[in-house]
Amino acid sequence: MTLPKRPEAETARILVLEHGLKAAFRKAAGERVAAKRARSRKAYQYWSAVEAEIASLGGLADSSNRGPAIERSGVGQGLNAK
Repeated sequence: MTLPKRPEAETARILVLEHGLKAAFRKAAGERVAAKRARSRKAYQYWSAVEAEIASLGGLADSSNRGPAIERSGVGQGLNAK
């Protein structure tokens, strides 16, 4: 497995321009999985960094899209919990 000779940020930018944000993220994730299967530590690190860069470009790593937080106060406190 050969690594691209460009920096991770540039690869992320090119993928997003060519394929769009979600498709670029999927492509980088697929390459990361393929690198893991091939047991290529360098390729895995490279594509993980590309995936993280794409996520930061589009806000995909933002925790706000995970839905509302569950209120956990009073769990396991019995019937008198507030």
